[in-house]
Parts: sequence; structure tokens; C-alpha cells
Amino acid sequence: MTNTKFNLYFEGQISSLVNNLLIVTTVFIFALSAIAKAENRLRYSLLTGNELDRNHTELKRLPPSSNVRTLPYRKGSWGLVQEAKYLITNEDNVALMVIQDGAIVFENYKRSSNKDTKFLSMSMAKSLTAYALGQQLCDGRIRSLSDPIGKYAPDIAFTFYKDVEIYNSLRMASGHAKPTEHGHTIPKQFQKLTKTNQIEMMDLFRVASQSAPQGTKFRYHGHDTASLERVIAATARDTNMVDAFSRNLWSKIGAGNYAFWLTDRNGTPLSFSGFYATMPDWARLALWSLERTKENSCLGDYMRQATSKQSKGRIENDAPQGRGFDGYGFQTWLRGEQFWWVGYGGQRIGVDPNRNRIVIVFSTAPNYMKDIFDLMDY
Repeated sequence: MTNTKFNLYFEGQISSLVNNLLIVTTVFIFALSAIAKAENRLRYSLLTGNELDRNHTELKRLPPSSNVRTLPYRKGSWGLVQEAKYLITNEDNVALMVIQDGAIVFENYKRSSNKDTKFLSMSMAKSLTAYALGQQLCDGRIRSLSDPIGKYAPDIAFTFYKDVEIYNSLRMASGHAKPTEHGHTIPKQFQKLTKTNQIEMMDLFRVASQSAPQGTKFRYHGHDTASLERVIAATARDTNMVDAFSRNLWSKIGAGNYAFWLTDRNGTPLSFSGFYATMPDWARLALWSLERTKENSCLGDYMRQATSKQSKGRIENDAPQGRGFDGYGFQTWLRGEQFWWVGYGGQRIGVDPNRNRIVIVFSTAPNYMKDIFDLMDY
């Protein structure tokens, strides 16, 4: 074969190889795009609880208030509104609200969501569980946060939680073994929230193990929250954490719609992840929390403690929930003077007592934190 023929043959082979690679790459990119879109649809389906509410039996509804709290609207500053408009343009963000000085200055919904859509808390429920426990303390049902959990929750006394102080579970310092990815210590099948009829929450404690003395390590996971739920249930008049939450907190915010907790097949709520409420009612919950931090009362003292640094808040496994925060209170993330409720997958509620500002965003991906911090700090 002459050099010319060889070169032509070689060039033809290279051209064919390049074309084949382009075809394979294009198919691969389309496949990845299809997978990403399917995952996004699944995340959206889970984030918005309307379908789940219609078809799911393992949930406990909380009724709206007979005295609904009005959420006033007023015009916000031009710069603040522009920052909010920029944030909601992120394709993964589904709903956004900004409250300034007690009034809504920006509100926007995308896709099929609206004011009546029930949005999933994921780990924002951890903060609500901690605040519900505060009222149990102030009512005298819990003597001291220094008490061991086993004093109130004998059903988990077979675990190391028997001797863990309530205070240490509140601040994610029980000494539980290093958490798995994203702070979820529960097996994968437990993460399928739409199939909670297959879950028994006590299974969490059957696999619980301690690898550090309590009070020495910050380790973010769901076991500590679940142990607090057991304390609330055991000290509630209703022997049920959801009813205690409804009495201690939900009934006091002036809710305009009903909410619900996902439960296991025995009626035990997913206290670390399974709460659904509308955007306006999430706003009422945030306003209630902000107002309690300024209140001169037992619960006010507790809420100031809950929203101040009790742990360093450094996540050992670099889960996205902890990025950008510099401390941890009672099941609550901290950033300077701000306190944040944070859910895996893109749910965020930030409260800034100094600016008297609240930012609420529901998303299908947590890829916007710098932007939400910019909005809060504007």
C-alpha cells in the first residue's frame, strides 16, 4: 500500500472512529438528560404532597386554625425583590417567599405549585420536633434537659439512648456512630417516604450504635431526632407526638390550611423528615419561631437556646445540609445570628432576627445556597 493510499485509509478510519464516538457521546448525553429529568420529576412529586395526600393512608392530618393569622403584603425594596427574582429563575427552585418586618414582599410559585400545595419538610422537621419538645419542658412534663432519655422513653431503653441526655440529642451529640450519606442513618428502604406502610420506626433503634461518648462529637443524622420524638410521645397527654406538636405549636400559629405528618404503619411520625404544609403556613411557623425568640417566657428562653450555638455544627461526611453554616443549636442550623431549617434536596427556611427577615425556598436540588445567602444578607 502506497503512503497516499495508507494515509487515506488511516484518515477514513479516524473519521469513522470520531463519528462513532460522537454518536455514542450524543446518546450518552441524551440518556443522562433523560435520567436527570426523571429524577427531577420524582423529586418534585415527593416535594409537593398533593398526590401523596390523596393516595396515602399512613399520615396524620393537622387541622387549620379557626382564627387564621393574616399574612399582610407590602412593597419590598427594589434591590431585595430583584435578588428574589434572580433566585427563583433557578430551574430547580419551585417556590420562594420573602418576609420583611412581618409582611410578604415577594412570593412566587412555579410548575403546578401554588398557595395550597403541601411542601415536604425533609430535615426541616427536625427543628419543629425540637421546638415541640420545648413546650413539654415548659409545661413541666420534662424536668430537665440534663435528664437521660431513658427516664421518659422506656421503649428505647434497650439502646444506648437510655443514658443519653436530652440536651445531647437536641444538639446532635449523642455519640451515635458516624452517619451515612447526607445524614440519613436509616436504611435505603426507609427513605422511600411514599411507602411508609413498610416502615416501623423502632427499627431505627434496633440498629443504633454508639462510637463516641455523648457530648463529644457533632454527628448529624435522624436517630437523635427520633429519640426526641419518643420523649415527646411519652410525656404528652395524648401519648402521641403529632397531637403534642399540634397542641404545642401548630394550634398557635393561626394555620390557614391543614398539614400532615407521614407516619409508619404503627402511627409513629417520621419526626426527622415527614412533615408537609403549605407555603403560607410554613411562613406562619417561621414567624411564630422568630416571635418566640423575642418573648420573655420559659418558651422564649428555650427558643433562644435552641437558636444559638450548642455545637460547632461541622458535618464529618460533607453532606450538603451543613455547607455554609457555622454552628448548630437544637436541631437547627446557624449562620452568624441567623437560624435555618434545612432539608435534604433543597428545602430551606432562614430567619434573621436582626434584619427581621425570613426567606423560604422549596427546590428539587440544593444548588443555590450562595444565592439564598445573598438574598438573606441583602
